[in-house]
Amino acid sequence: MVNTPSAPTSLPEDLLLLCADPDTGAARRIRNLDRGLGGAVLTELMLRGAFTVDEFRILDVRSVAPVDSFADWVLGELLSAKPRSWSMGLERWVRKASFEVGREYRELMASRGLLRVRTERALGIFPVTDWTVAEPDRISELRRRVDALARPEAHPAPSGQPDPRDVHLTALAAAMRFSRELYPDWENRDVRRRMKEYLPAAPIAEAVRMVVRADGSRRGGYSGGGSGM
Repeated sequence: MVNTPSAPTSLPEDLLLLCADPDTGAARRIRNLDRGLGGAVLTELMLRGAFTVDEFRILDVRSVAPVDSFADWVLGELLSAKPRSWSMGLERWVRKASFEVGREYRELMASRGLLRVRTERALGIFPVTDWTVAEPDRISELRRRVDALARPEAHPAPSGQPDPRDVHLTALAAAMRFSRELYPDWENRDVRRRMKEYLPAAPIAEAVRMVVRADGSRRGGYSGGGSGM
């Protein structure tokens, strides 16, 4: 099925699109991307009513309408998990949902027409796959939505509360440190700080931030770009 501009996208799809190169549309290898995508999958499930979160623990897991094959797999794992205090911690599930998540969503988004795929052979031997956003306007629109929260003074005053999905997307971008690419340099430090201010309203994104910090403290760190990027 080919996606249309009006067709809705999920939070992990939005995050992957947000991280694409705004000039070329390339779905790039971004540091900590898989951690952010894992958190986005969990957030999408939470927003759809699959569970609640309290004190960085997942509670009250229940079945919901299908989302996509990867999110449905994560929900199946949650439903089968024994509800012990240590087994339902958000950081544990961010790590679990990070496994191969980038590859899974690139393939899912290609099947929906959100990404174009081109495979060539480097040196005539090694296959290299390029993933490009089919509709580059999606990138600029997502960046505009994040910018409205990060730099509200640069946008018309909103008529109501911000869209919860935009809040979670902004918090996830801050948690995976993508805010440093969106707003580089010293003069944008206040903008990056403002993005972090959305983390208390997004506990899954806060768990992503803690996982990313723990990854960085390990030897060599964790790029979190995902395989096959």
